[in-house]
Amino acid sequence: MSGQPFRPIRRASDVSEQRLVNRITSEERAWIDPRDYGLSREQVKEIAARYGKKIVWQCVDHTDQLLLIAEPGLLPLRARGPFAPRTVMAALPWVISGVAAAGIIVNGQLGNDVHATLAAIVGLLMTVIALILPRLLPRPVQIMLLAREFNGSISVRIKPAHYAVSPMLIGYLAATYGYYYTGYLPASLGYNHVIGLTPGSLTPSLLFARFSR
Repeated sequence: MSGQPFRPIRRASDVSEQRLVNRITSEERAWIDPRDYGLSREQVKEIAARYGKKIVWQCVDHTDQLLLIAEPGLLPLRARGPFAPRTVMAALPWVISGVAAAGIIVNGQLGNDVHATLAAIVGLLMTVIALILPRLLPRPVQIMLLAREFNGSISVRIKPAHYAVSPMLIGYLAATYGYYYTGYLPASLGYNHVIGLTPGSLTPSLLFARFSR
């Protein structure tokens, strides 16, 4: 036998539980979906209680449930930051496209046709990835980003295609942070007077406004 110490194999449920524990203990307020951890609502509630936390808020519809885990007495708090996720998501494809275009132009002027072609291909692939980036992120990260969209701005535009939750749950989450639904912006291939010409115009949006105090 080798001199390696015996390490018992952890069950899938143990791994899922540890992931949940890491999440709820690393954040003061953590939005979680039990199915992302393969756990039931009651199991989440029991695990949270061991660490002095509980379900303080919930958004539930017929498709899913989002639970806010925090210490008793804490309520949802709007995220504060210089940029909302939607701002970064809208700008990223343009930045990548601009860098790729610069690479094509520079290499073309230097006669590096192969490099120019590679820059075009890589730029196109990276732009496509940037357009669908939110969907490529782990679902817990998607939910965290969605909650951060409602950061106190007067109006918020959410693209359901970016998040793996139902439009109804998005509406419930918006109401949690003091926003109400104002309308639907369909996909557009042309210039839109509300949001301008952006790659994001290719997918529909839900519009929300903040309740005035």
